[in-house]
Amino acid sequence: MVAAVPVVRVPRERRALVESVAASIGPVRGRRIVVVDGDDPVTGRRFADELAAVLGEQGAAVFRASMDGFRGRADGDERFPRSFADDAFRRSLVEPFLLGGSTAFVPAVVDAQRGTWIEPRWLTGPADAVLVLDGDALERDDLRELDAGTVTGVWVATADGRSAPGPASIVVRA
Repeated sequence: MVAAVPVVRVPRERRALVESVAASIGPVRGRRIVVVDGDDPVTGRRFADELAAVLGEQGAAVFRASMDGFRGRADGDERFPRSFADDAFRRSLVEPFLLGGSTAFVPAVVDAQRGTWIEPRWLTGPADAVLVLDGDALERDDLRELDAGTVTGVWVATADGRSAPGPASIVVRA
């Protein structure tokens, strides 16, 4: 397991579900992005943490990021209070992560709580690695345009939640 993943204990009652999703993703060969989205951001984030933990337990090199690390008032401009830092998302995280090798990537550029830019924390990883990304990213064109074998979408639905807005490969009920 890579140190970029927080240590998370997966509750026994959810472990089988999380393990089945990890099995659906399959062995990590090359660079992969797993986007975990859902009708409730807290549930989606928790599921992404649990999925990253299980993938790490299974021996995959795992990195974790959140769309929250790419949104906010990072430039202090009140006109765009929840806008994504789109260029930073693509150029600092997605593109360099997928290049692999010694290319460094940044898991966040914004402190979501304060809405300010943060000092980048550059990470590198092995050629075979998975990035588990949570947030409302299934609808993003820049991820949809990538090779289908590179990005896997997981939609986490709560009991009375809405359906997946984008191309989710895996739908789970949490």
